[in-house]
Amino acid sequence: MERYYAGESPAAIFREAGLDPSLIGYKRIERSIARWRHPGNSAPAGVESSHVAADHRAVRQENRVLRSKVAALEGLVELANARSNAVVRKGRRFELIECLRESVPDFSVSVACKTLGVSEGGYYRWRSTKE
Repeated sequence: MERYYAGESPAAIFREAGLDPSLIGYKRIERSIARWRHPGNSAPAGVESSHVAADHRAVRQENRVLRSKVAALEGLVELANARSNAVVRKGRRFELIECLRESVPDFSVSVACKTLGVSEGGYYRWRSTKE
């Protein structure tokens, strides 16, 4: 199954195993492969099914969002401590987002804006006037 998932045709796999595909018929080979691919059947070890891959993508996306929130909140705490717990102006929050965007890999600007209580459009307007 690993070879099939890698893109090799079932008939070619049969031939390499020394079996003539016409012996049992091409359709039977295709049907047996289809049974393996059915969502109710688990894939062989080492081969991800589409459901598992989708779950992994969702977890990676959630992880990215959480890392961005943590970075934004850590920066906000640092800002608040530096300002003696005074209100942090929007421009300074935008600067924090810009700094984090440049230094944190896979940083999400939209998540940081929501976390810091500023609009994403405001950040991009600020950024365009800064340049």
